[in-house]
Order: sequence, then C-alpha cells, then structure tokens
Amino acid sequence: MKYSFLYLTLATLTVCVVAESAFQCPKPEGEYPDDVQCDKYYQCNDGIAKEKLCPDGLVFDPLNRHINKCDQPFNVDCGDRTELQEPKSSKFCPRKNGFFAHPDSSVCDIFYNCIDGDALEMKCTVGLHFDEFGGTCVWPDTAKREGCEAPQSK
Repeated sequence: MKYSFLYLTLATLTVCVVAESAFQCPKPEGEYPDDVQCDKYYQCNDGIAKEKLCPDGLVFDPLNRHINKCDQPFNVDCGDRTELQEPKSSKFCPRKNGFFAHPDSSVCDIFYNCIDGDALEMKCTVGLHFDEFGGTCVWPDTAKREGCEAPQSK
C-alpha cells in the first residue's frame, strides 16, 4: 500500500512537471524561441518539441535560416526575452562564448574573444576602443566607455 501511494505521487509530480514545461509546436517542423529566455528555443520534429539551449554567451536567433541558430547577443534582437541561462565564467570570460572588455576598465583597446571558455586576447587598431555592445572596435566617442580618455594598452 505504501509503495502504491509513492508511485502514484511520483507519477502525478512527473505529469505536472511535464505539463508545465510543454511547448506546443506552431508547425510540425522548425525552431521556435522561448517566450522569456533568449538563449532557449524549441526544435520541433513531427510536431514534437525538444527544448534546446544555446551555448553559454550565445542567444537564439529566430530569423537565422542557417543550421546554427545561435549567435552573438549584439547580432540578435531578443525583445522581451530578457532571461539567460546561468553564466559559466572563466578567467577573462564572464560567459563561455562572446567578446568581452578587458577587466581593467582603463584598458580600452584590448578585449577577449571567448570560445568555449578559452580567452583569446585581441587588440583594437591604434586609436580605437572596444565597444561591448557592438562587439567591435570603434572610435572612442562612439564607444563612450568610462575611464577611456585616450587610446592605451597595458
């Protein structure tokens, strides 16, 4: 009797969890964004949805027609999908993938290209500063970074 109640309770909990996270495919095939989390999406095959997560630091681009649907955040308009997975940081990489400013805010022309948690130090062309929002090197007045008065390296 005890075991029957335990199995019934577990089965009920399982059904409730599945029902809460069930995504309904709008079409039998395709990839669709999560409503709140920008790096989560659903891949539908034969009308069955499978939850997917972009690599840490990348976000799902529903407009991308290529095989790899995950891209840099500065290339994607997440709109109201503002949540992201927990970051998996390493030295110089706040997230496993992406372009990140030097941790010393006075170093404006050096940034890191992080790929799967490995940081590659990059340097902007002389006179340019790294722009965190665009992921590129731009003129200092465009980057508008605090503590960056003139091009410099350390």
